[in-house]
Amino acid sequence: MLDCKNRTDGSYTYRSLLMLTDNNGYYKIEVEGDYEESDCDVSLVKSPRADCNEPTEVWRKARVVLTTDDGVSSEIRFANNLGFKMKEALPECKQVLTEMGYYELRDEVGDDKDIP
Repeated sequence: MLDCKNRTDGSYTYRSLLMLTDNNGYYKIEVEGDYEESDCDVSLVKSPRADCNEPTEVWRKARVVLTTDDGVSSEIRFANNLGFKMKEALPECKQVLTEMGYYELRDEVGDDKDIP
């Protein structure tokens, strides 16, 4: 979902309909107008997978600048990656994710001696 809020009073200046990703996780939201005075964020709403439906703080939403006055000549904008966290990390991913700073996974790591 894409929401834009006015920076001054916090009122919504744009709200998209709920969007679905394709099988590869891609989505497209077409927006008309200029939202220079708004903060616009794409955010997760719901995952169809019961084993992977917990939004993380890092991947829960992404800011998108929707104005032609930002020096970008293209009308196409890209949001940073969004994603849900699996309820249980894959064994081969636990150490890497912990090293990357996803401390919320520390509790899932358990007593593995080789993982900091």
